Amino acid sequence: MIIVVTTTLGYVMYSLKASPEKAVDIPENTHKLNHKNDTIGTSIFTDEGNKIAEQVATTKNDGTLLKDRIILPIDILVLGTDVNKNIALLESKSEVITYQLGDFVFHQPIKFTQLSDTVVSLVFNNTVFELPLYDANLLSTKNEKDKIPFSQMTSEQIGTRPKLLEHIIDLTPLQTPMEDFHASPGKSYKLFTQAGLQEGDVIKRINNINVNEQANIKALSEQVHHLDSIKFEVQRNGKLATLYLDIPSEDLTFSN
Repeated sequence: MIIVVTTTLGYVMYSLKASPEKAVDIPENTHKLNHKNDTIGTSIFTDEGNKIAEQVATTKNDGTLLKDRIILPIDILVLGTDVNKNIALLESKSEVITYQLGDFVFHQPIKFTQLSDTVVSLVFNNTVFELPLYDANLLSTKNEKDKIPFSQMTSEQIGTRPKLLEHIIDLTPLQTPMEDFHASPGKSYKLFTQAGLQEGDVIKRINNINVNEQANIKALSEQVHHLDSIKFEVQRNGKLATLYLDIPSEDLTFSN
């Protein structure tokens, strides 16, 4: 059965029920992951012929050689968890889907087996992977009054996911009519530099919107938390350049 729900954040969530015949036993060994690219765990196969994942060899700090290590076949981000509803919001290859505990995810033999407020456990090929929340919990059940307004977020709270244009660039100069809009950092200097912007750049357009169209720029700012990239067209040293900021940026880490 497939359930489709559109959230207030603009995501379309699909809940795909797992087939009972695809049950996976959870092994005793559990491997904790700190980043989406660290989806690696120790293989504990009982049947050597069942090893379908990439095998790699690595060495511990004490020099002990580890063999038969396994990685998930796809990168998966945990965007949200709700332990009351036993669901998790996961992302892979720009596809965002909500899964129920017990589901197989992203059409792969990867089973969603355990859940906490901050961690999702997945089983692939008899190996458990613990994936932490990538950023702020998008399924948080906190009351709206407990949530921090986007405009009051600090750089640490913004992390790798800007919610407003002001998190990347300072929009204050746009309040006063001017010939040129010179770029300067917003709340997060890291996001400003990650976009390739430099102080003194003259910003002409953002996502194809002329910066002089203040109403449209304001509307765009309020939609930033739904976007996966932002395009800046700037003039630098007399030349035009097009710069992009991917959201979330893989080069940045989120600080709790």
